[in-house]
Amino acid sequence: MVLTHVHGTGHGRDGENSAPPMSRLLHVRSTNHHVYTLEHLHPIGLLQSLKVPSIVWVDVAMDFIEGFPRVCGKLVVLTIIERFSKYAHFIALGHPYTTTTVTHTFFDNIVQLHGIPSSIMSDWDPMFTGQFWRELFSWQVLN
Repeated sequence: MVLTHVHGTGHGRDGENSAPPMSRLLHVRSTNHHVYTLEHLHPIGLLQSLKVPSIVWVDVAMDFIEGFPRVCGKLVVLTIIERFSKYAHFIALGHPYTTTTVTHTFFDNIVQLHGIPSSIMSDWDPMFTGQFWRELFSWQVLN
């Protein structure tokens, strides 16, 4: 999503916005060109801290790093970080990648070495995450 503008009802003296902070509208334009106002978004709450893992390879964080030059057909790096020890695996992927290729790579490089973690933190969309977990468990049954 791209933040397009934040506005109130006008400007007061010294650059202050004359509208109360809660009455301002936040307009966000997403990639599919829908405009969302603050009323459409979930309410803001306090951040919840993550539990500190007590053993290794129980909790991992995963993300994709893009923007690298193409090397041997690969230009995306799948980053998997174990949250207790901060040990990391960096795995090159080709683009476009699918849930199947990510799951297969995760299984070969993480599960076979360390086992299936009990939690995986990521900022992937729910559809990708759900498909990833389904495929991961089917890979575990097959292997």
